Amino acid sequence: MAPRKLRTPPYCAWYCFVSLVLAIVGAGLYKRDFAGGKQPDAHTHRNETRTAGRRLRAAFTTTTTPVDPDSIQVDDDDEPDRVCFPAVRHGGLRPERVGQIVDGTSFAAALTALARSREVRRVLELGTWYGGGSTQSLARGLMSAAPADNCIAKGNERCCRDLVVTVEVFEPAWLHARRYLHDLPVWCVRGSTVAPDEMLSLDEVPPSERGAHFNLYYERDLALMRKSKPQLRRLCAKVAFDLVLIDGNEYTGWGEFERVRDECRPRYVALHDTGTLKTAKVEAYLETHTDEYRLLLRKGETDASPACDLVGCLPEALFAPNEAGWAIYQRSDY
Repeated sequence: MAPRKLRTPPYCAWYCFVSLVLAIVGAGLYKRDFAGGKQPDAHTHRNETRTAGRRLRAAFTTTTTPVDPDSIQVDDDDEPDRVCFPAVRHGGLRPERVGQIVDGTSFAAALTALARSREVRRVLELGTWYGGGSTQSLARGLMSAAPADNCIAKGNERCCRDLVVTVEVFEPAWLHARRYLHDLPVWCVRGSTVAPDEMLSLDEVPPSERGAHFNLYYERDLALMRKSKPQLRRLCAKVAFDLVLIDGNEYTGWGEFERVRDECRPRYVALHDTGTLKTAKVEAYLETHTDEYRLLLRKGETDASPACDLVGCLPEALFAPNEAGWAIYQRSDY
């Protein structure tokens, strides 16, 4: 079926519409690149708003293939060893790269190296953002080790043996990421990771964490989740993931980890933004359950951790600076 063309409204209506959207987005963009909920200064905030405008205009003027959140097709009759998902119609254009975990950082190096190992073939990422950070690092690692025919075209679908499945609830970010990553082994799924009742309750958010970040995003994220379908459970029921990266909502990290631990059961679990509310309960659990998981590598110990060879056992100071903490764990029964 031919892609549906979006009809451009009259100039005045269009201008008013975009202005309204920019005002809303400017007040409520995800700020995953400000670790620990730190808020940007006024200059950064204005730049983020302008950038959001460019992304939104591109999203509204580029046709895309609709994706049914329930259309999880794995190991079908024709391609028994591949995951098939809707191909992206991108018009030959690639939007700008936007991401926090950029080339040269220790976490980018660790993720790429881990994905390059043949112990990892299928990765689940919780929290895509705009696709230019960890998603790209993981995909590049997979591509460097996968055979040339890893991904094939099949009608309106793309079918890959080794791939990253990444979930994002914020529609402008999802639209941007799927176009940016269209030629990589990546399936961008739109939806929430877990259900609203799996998000931290108000009682579980300590008073010290109820600042500007909480006021901006807690209710907003809860509203987005109520309008979305949880994807984590159904994805893990269909795909055997070797690595899961938890890097989504500030208030869903524990709920995501519980499902990853009990239902996905990957060989590796990676955490981003360690030392923050997002991963606090997860880190506390892992520290007291070494019979289930053992620490492989984390920020600040890249020259001494058990798996430091992933990054050449180089000290953190030799990598590009990045404020966010991270850690990678392996299940103890491996």
